[in-house]
Amino acid sequence: MDYAIAVFTIRTQTIMFYKILISNGVRCEVIETPKQAHLACGISVKFLEKDILRVKKFMSGTFNSFCGYYKILYLHNKVVVVPLK
Repeated sequence: MDYAIAVFTIRTQTIMFYKILISNGVRCEVIETPKQAHLACGISVKFLEKDILRVKKFMSGTFNSFCGYYKILYLHNKVVVVPLK
């Protein structure tokens, strides 16, 4: 399965976004942000990439520390983080 993450610079906003997604039935979890992303507060919200449009529905101006969405790829035993649009 392909995964994506929502990355924030403030931990409380990461947790707030996670709770909003969970309460709206989106399968997700809080994970350590892969070091390959080179940004953020250290934790991100991980979800299935196929759910990206649903996830984007819940993003609002409240999350001023939002950095973006990234796809997590595993290539030859390495983690690669690619920005999503």
